[in-house]
Amino acid sequence: MSTLYYKENIHILGYFNDITQIDCKLKDYLKDMNEYRTYRGKKIVENLNKFFNIKLNYEKILDDAEGIIARPHIAKAIIAAGYNYKWDYIFKNFIGENSPAYVPNKKLSTEEGIKILKDHNALVVLAHPILIKNIDVAELLNMPFDGIEAIYSMNEPSDTKNFKALAKKYNKIITAGSDFHGMTKDDSKHALKIGQVFLEEEDIKIFLEKLKEV
Repeated sequence: MSTLYYKENIHILGYFNDITQIDCKLKDYLKDMNEYRTYRGKKIVENLNKFFNIKLNYEKILDDAEGIIARPHIAKAIIAAGYNYKWDYIFKNFIGENSPAYVPNKKLSTEEGIKILKDHNALVVLAHPILIKNIDVAELLNMPFDGIEAIYSMNEPSDTKNFKALAKKYNKIITAGSDFHGMTKDDSKHALKIGQVFLEEEDIKIFLEKLKEV
């Protein structure tokens, strides 16, 4: 779930013990968010043509993304269309927040995001803290998160060590994630691959026990 905390994008992971916990109210909310993301993707594609003369087939992007378009799908489409740009360059110059082609996503406050997920019996985890640049992660861990994604594909070993220490200090569980989106960034520093990050057995047990409690 994408949220906003003092103008910083904060992503939240919600883990459910049973799919029946996802009731109609939450499904309707997620459906509304997904419909907006589809509109947003189409608008970004239109803006790329308008401002940068980058012409993409929106319907093909939508089909390849299986209905939900995020910016990584658009970046992949730019490369696939034969434009000679690197992945990081595309994000920085064409589809980043400072680009005229950028369209902001709908944002909840971080407090609201946590509440929505907890109201529906989810285990709530702070996602990829390494990507949080302007907010002290420790400040966020004073909020009612259950855990922190301490192990992440873009972490250096020192980052993981630091996030694990914060988890211990603030009594949070740890989770792991590659942030794999069905594609690899072959031209970027950190290629995303399934299975490249993982939890140790003891941390898996802690995670599953905590999940049973929600």
